[in-house]
Amino acid sequence: MIEKKRSVYLTVALGLSLILTAAGSSALASIRPVKVHLKLAGGWSFIPNGGGDLELVRTGSTGYSEQSYHEDKNSFDWKGISRVPDWKAEVLLTFGRYFGASLGLARTALSTAGNFSSGFDYYKLSWSQLSVTEENSYRQEFRVSSYALQLNVYGFLPLGRFNAYVFAGPGYYFGNFSHEFSCDLYRNVNERGFTPPWLSIHDNTAHEEISEKAQDRSLGFQGGIGLEFRVLPFVSLGFEALIRRVNLNNWEGTSTRSGWSINKTYDDTTGWDTVEDSWTLTGEGPLWYCYLDLPHDLKIKTLYVGQDPPEGYFFDPTRKAEINFHGVDFLLTLKFHF
Repeated sequence: MIEKKRSVYLTVALGLSLILTAAGSSALASIRPVKVHLKLAGGWSFIPNGGGDLELVRTGSTGYSEQSYHEDKNSFDWKGISRVPDWKAEVLLTFGRYFGASLGLARTALSTAGNFSSGFDYYKLSWSQLSVTEENSYRQEFRVSSYALQLNVYGFLPLGRFNAYVFAGPGYYFGNFSHEFSCDLYRNVNERGFTPPWLSIHDNTAHEEISEKAQDRSLGFQGGIGLEFRVLPFVSLGFEALIRRVNLNNWEGTSTRSGWSINKTYDDTTGWDTVEDSWTLTGEGPLWYCYLDLPHDLKIKTLYVGQDPPEGYFFDPTRKAEINFHGVDFLLTLKFHF
């Protein structure tokens, strides 16, 4: 309920900003000529912290390798987020030569995916023979995008055919999140005695998948500088640099978790025994940042959707996930004058 009220308050605040800007525009329009422009911009957004918890999950997943006896069975292929494409479109009103205001739509998308594995081979020979083989492989993929309704106030410095400017304003960001996780786990324990002869085998195979989607919205801020050159009476080309600050930390979504396992055991008395199991679980609620406690005592960091702070398969510390779009953008601009 509190979060819903907060969203309402933010929407009202943004609406009041638009009304006040429109009112100011009307006042300026009474004394100065008003012109309409359409500005399109596209380029790269550099993300210094990798999207917040997305980067923490990536780096935290390397912890699995510490549980392996031999490095030659470890692999880790997961590149961090450094830059992503970015674009925006604005309707810009100018009041004389020095001032303006715009309403625009912007989009930013982050994606990161990793494949990694661990395992070991162990052999011991004394009064009995013991061999252990373990092989585990994982994949995690995250996709996060945001659409933003942005309001900016401009200040211009005419320089002949060039036009320098600064701008700043609030943005209301709508975020979408998806997560796909899968793992395949295998362990074989083979123990043999000699006097008297006996044999014991434990062969375990498991597979697990998680699929999740979530949404969030939050108020952010953007501001920057630019320089444009009028190539035609109705067209300008330019370059723009801006800083964007927005953090999404109240995600709500749904989750589907499924898996299966096959456990085979053998001993000289009973022979082979096989136990198979499968499950599917669904849930909804906030998006949490936590450790995922997998079979075979393996633990990795992940993001998880659930009604309550995860327990059981999960362990503390647990908190709500924070995914941000903090970035520095460098954009090429195309502006049409009407």
